[in-house]
Amino acid sequence: ALSGDLKDFSLLQLLTLIQVTSKSGALTLKRQEQSATLYFDSGLLTKVRTSGGHGGDGLAAALHRAGRIRKEQYQDLANQVAPSEHAVALLLVDQGILTHDEVMEFVRESSLSELYSLVTWPEGSFHLEVDATPPEEEILTPTELGPVLERAKGLLDEWQFLAARISDMDKLLRVLSEPKQKVQEVRLSLAGWRLVAARCRELPLKAGGQRRGRYRLTPPGGAPLAPQ
Repeated sequence: ALSGDLKDFSLLQLLTLIQVTSKSGALTLKRQEQSATLYFDSGLLTKVRTSGGHGGDGLAAALHRAGRIRKEQYQDLANQVAPSEHAVALLLVDQGILTHDEVMEFVRESSLSELYSLVTWPEGSFHLEVDATPPEEEILTPTELGPVLERAKGLLDEWQFLAARISDMDKLLRVLSEPKQKVQEVRLSLAGWRLVAARCRELPLKAGGQRRGRYRLTPPGGAPLAPQ
């Protein structure tokens, strides 16, 4: 087992180590009330599980939030199957709602999305348990770490760039009546820009998504950060 602090050994470094050594096991990250566990098999990423997002109900709910299944289909799944990802996937395929490949790709993309968010954690603890395996009811999607690391590095660079310019997400956006730059593709009234600025804070985006949205609003809307 290997334990430590993300300040000393970043997630990117841990992933590189796992890739190079073809490790199998579970890497658990913790930060305040948040936690996540990444599973690997011979250096391949197979699953990312975050606190509060496990089991079949979590998969069905994620599919519903993403618009991949309708509300009534989600409710039907909740009433018919046990809280197992495999059970949900089997029912989806049997009823012709999604194909096996579509379910697998959704699970893979969901795991990668969670991983890319975890890369931005500047602090926290980690614990690598060699040869630990995920729960049997989980759907595993073995994924090469090479492309994942390249994508993660790019996202981390972007997050650091945005964090340096928008250091405090508790500050409000102040929208100017006359934007400093011309808006070529989007034309909104002052009230419209104010609504967009407000929604940017309210949307359930991860930290990187919120910063990205705010940064992109600044030039076209003339919306510098103002103290709350």
